[in-house]
Amino acid sequence: MNFKSVREIAPMVNKVSYLETPARGLNLKPIVQNSINAITGWETFDEEISNAKLRKEVNEKLSNLLKVSANNVTCTNCTSHGLSIIANSFPFEKGDNIIMSESEHPNNFYPWAQLKNKGIDIRIAKSKNGFIDFDNIADLVDEKTKIIALSLVSFYPGSYNDVKILKEKINNNNVFIVLDVIQALGFLPIYPEELGVDAIASASYKGLMSPHGGGILYVSDKLLSLLAPDEVTMLNVSDRSLFPVLDYTLIESADKLQPMPINVAQLASMSAALDIILDLGIENIGKYLNELARKMVDDLNNVGVKTKLSSNDDRLKHIVCFDEEKNKELAQYAKENGVYISPRRTGIRMGFHIYNNFEDVDKAVKVIDKFYKNNK
Repeated sequence: MNFKSVREIAPMVNKVSYLETPARGLNLKPIVQNSINAITGWETFDEEISNAKLRKEVNEKLSNLLKVSANNVTCTNCTSHGLSIIANSFPFEKGDNIIMSESEHPNNFYPWAQLKNKGIDIRIAKSKNGFIDFDNIADLVDEKTKIIALSLVSFYPGSYNDVKILKEKINNNNVFIVLDVIQALGFLPIYPEELGVDAIASASYKGLMSPHGGGILYVSDKLLSLLAPDEVTMLNVSDRSLFPVLDYTLIESADKLQPMPINVAQLASMSAALDIILDLGIENIGKYLNELARKMVDDLNNVGVKTKLSSNDDRLKHIVCFDEEKNKELAQYAKENGVYISPRRTGIRMGFHIYNNFEDVDKAVKVIDKFYKNNK
């Protein structure tokens, strides 16, 4: 499979130039079909279709994508679900603190903010022009800091946050770093062990091009050993018999954190999406999407649209943003002209995935340029 052939299994690309994957990914034909097959198999009592088998399948593919052990990954319902599991399972003590950036997405804010009701100090680091600022985060770290929560790629202005730099600044191995990677999973290489982070969480409906209702969670051995889930079912315990015991033992893998079964159709869609991503190669995907983004930035700059990141900025990956007061009007105009872009915070956000090409860039730039010329 190559990027050109991906377009042959993405029906919507023949209708519009879709640049809203940072909001919701397109569902490709094999992904949809695998989901249908799972529902059909469930209907006909196909023994190959079960939550346990599909979850194991997804976990193994995730482990290949992330270069980690399958014992360290599990499935969730969405990004905030995975983050909430960690927040509510961690052995905080009164007076401990966690640190976030003020520019985070709400779904990487409220799972942590609710801990203030348990006596946890919530520290909010100031951002700079909407960008996460590592110096301001590092300044808030002290001996009571337990977790730093941030996005690997911000939802706006779409910048890549190199957590290796942050780790060097704080120089404290007792602080756990937890990442929201929904704007990175499936788009660019994420290797948690190389990054030196302790957990990553994501939903599946963007980079994994699946319906709402699925997600993934990776947890390092060090963090996993500390977590005690506040929701426990028979899925989480080592003894799976129907004779419950009061002195139960949790299983040792990350599956101890999964509170409920995930729908078989959801798991099947995630599995098919991972097949496509692994076949193309995540390193190849990251490079290709960055080429599209850099062309978009250069072409927009050439018609007078100043983007949040320049094409030679290392923080630019696959998302392109620019400030625009009339962002909703521009997004609506673009949609009427066959280009899907998103109004976000103070401007416009566009993002690329494996089904996009350079023609999408050209069409989007022409439409945006025409909007400005019509509104002088």
